[in-house]
Amino acid sequence: MEHIIKIYDGRIGRKDYVLGLLFYHALASVIVILLGLLLSPGESSFDLIAYVIGAFFAVFIFSLHVRRSHDLGKSGNMVFLLFIPIVNLIIAIRLLFYKGQEGVNQYGDVPARDIKFFDTIFNRTKAESK
Repeated sequence: MEHIIKIYDGRIGRKDYVLGLLFYHALASVIVILLGLLLSPGESSFDLIAYVIGAFFAVFIFSLHVRRSHDLGKSGNMVFLLFIPIVNLIIAIRLLFYKGQEGVNQYGDVPARDIKFFDTIFNRTKAESK
């Protein structure tokens, strides 16, 4: 449980944010497609498993949104605005295109550029990845 809480700490840059979103959505799509080949879509078991997979990936996708808002110097609570129509477009544009704060902010150091992609999206430090 501690690792789930930890994935919301720190900051993530624009490039890793976008790549992380693409990675998680692509992986979830592949899993659901494979699941659809094994089970008939529309069956209650398929629907239940698809919802569980969606909830699992939502945790990690939400962590990307929170860490990106931290990079902008905003609270992670800002990402709850993504659930409000029209406002979500403004927030999404900010998360995708605005440059992060220079230097250290209240959420941590500037995202390191020498960390591997998977270490970044899973929020692992260099020491943890070895």
